[in-house]
Amino acid sequence: MSAVAVALKCVDLRPEVDPLAGTVRHDGRSSGFSLADAAALEWALRLGEAWQQPVIAITSGPPGAEVVLRDAAAFGVARLVRVPAEADAPSEAIALALGSRLGDAVVVCCGDYSADRGSGSVPAFVLSIRLCTTAGGMLLPCSAASSVVR
Repeated sequence: MSAVAVALKCVDLRPEVDPLAGTVRHDGRSSGFSLADAAALEWALRLGEAWQQPVIAITSGPPGAEVVLRDAAAFGVARLVRVPAEADAPSEAIALALGSRLGDAVVVCCGDYSADRGSGSVPAFVLSIRLCTTAGGMLLPCSAASSVVR
């Protein structure tokens, strides 16, 4: 069965920076996904509804990353997948793990920037893996500006 997938990244939306030492403190209670990932989720749900396909939300990280999956479930995502990974795993490793779990997704929606100052390279790596391992596949990068708030 084909599906529409959305890749979500769990980030600290309100990190605290010590003004003297410059160290960053993260609190799991303020974790979630970025506005770009929210736009990707919205587009995945729209496509799933229009094409009558289930939507799969996938994330990678430690157990605390499941917060983004709970949020996705609240919006009506049919299937939730967390790929276990260390928080500082390289983009290529994360993309390989995500790409191998996307199964028969006809389209993968993802945010077009990283809220935690990351390189935003994971979507590109996922696309290259998908195109090399399947007969087709499409990646839809979504911007927060492309989403219409209702």
